[in-house]
Amino acid sequence: MIKSIFLVGGYGSRLGSVTTNTPKPLLECGGYPFIKYLIDFQYNQGIHDFIFATFYKHNKFSEFIDQFSNDWPSANFDIINEETKLGTGGAIKNAALSIASSDMYLVSNGDSYIKYSITDFIKSFENSYSDGSILLTKNNQTLRYGNVEVDNNLIKQFKEKNSINDCNDNNFINAGIYLFSKDLISDFPDGEFSLEEKIFSSGNYKFSYLISNENFIDIGINEDLNYFQKHINDYI
Repeated sequence: MIKSIFLVGGYGSRLGSVTTNTPKPLLECGGYPFIKYLIDFQYNQGIHDFIFATFYKHNKFSEFIDQFSNDWPSANFDIINEETKLGTGGAIKNAALSIASSDMYLVSNGDSYIKYSITDFIKSFENSYSDGSILLTKNNQTLRYGNVEVDNNLIKQFKEKNSINDCNDNNFINAGIYLFSKDLISDFPDGEFSLEEKIFSSGNYKFSYLISNENFIDIGINEDLNYFQKHINDYI
């Protein structure tokens, strides 16, 4: 059985005062907290076990579940809070190892949205004999996201963020959604670490990928948060 981990522990500091009282994934968009759209999307594709990897204002996520859990009658929610900040990689390992294990984990950033087929994602991963799989999408904002080089069915290289945006239409970026095996997560180092620096760029693991051509949004800056709030129907 696959379990879904949402990385929702960040401060959202780039949004300034907007996140003073509300964690970024719980900011209202179209009348609902942003993360509700992520859960709706996965739940409607058969994912029913959800884990919130929390840190900043973690109690707000308990309130969210109490308010909206009736919308997902078959869902199970676990909140795994970090006593100290663990970074993206440490948060994943802490969340995965704190509850009954699963053979596979769907891991998602709690502040970005894109449509994709979870079934296709799982199939491509299982057929790749890789250690993990990453959802990619085309985007020329390499100044903000860096870019990813692919070779056949595997990711060849993760490139750093550029000093200027690259307008190449063939740029792929990491959409912040992953499939990881239990064995891979068990091999993660202990403590605080960056998934991007310690795992993706280490050269020690093979990663496959799936490409989504749907609209991608990351609400980590006010410009994109405001855009999503005004154009939500272009994404949902």
